[in-house]
Amino acid sequence: QRASLNEPAGFCVQRRFVFELVPRQELQEEVMCRSDFCREEAGTLDFAALAKFWSSERGRLLRAQPHNLIHRELPFTARFSPADLAELSPTIPAKLPPEEFVVVQGVADLAVILPSEIWLLDFKTDHFAAAELDAKRAEHGPQLRLYAAALSRIYGRPVTRRWLHFLALNRTCDV
Repeated sequence: QRASLNEPAGFCVQRRFVFELVPRQELQEEVMCRSDFCREEAGTLDFAALAKFWSSERGRLLRAQPHNLIHRELPFTARFSPADLAELSPTIPAKLPPEEFVVVQGVADLAVILPSEIWLLDFKTDHFAAAELDAKRAEHGPQLRLYAAALSRIYGRPVTRRWLHFLALNRTCDV
């Protein structure tokens, strides 16, 4: 898939390869050898940022899990009442009568579905100053909490770890 006109150059490519659990050099070689990527697209990937994440404490923790439990770009659909949404976050608009519901569809960047719990990771490609990190975490937190609630309902187990990883800063935040 190529990036659409509404996405920054390389966004689609970055999202596809941000989830690979391989070292930097192997990842770079794989991208350059694939026929569905042009050199321009491959050039937009920040291999150093990807490698830093996968060699970080959380990256190593994720890589240590059995591969069959790791789900990348996991699509989901879940139903929420207005009260459910209000409980998750006051910033999520839900001005509906109580008998109505909202269907939420999304794609979790990375979920580890363990027998008794779920871990959820969302990669962010925003570029911003380190001083803005708390604001960015607050901005993206409601989405991650909503995704966690959806996966918890679907799989019948709690999401015990929720992380946002900001590639440009190489920072992972608990949510």
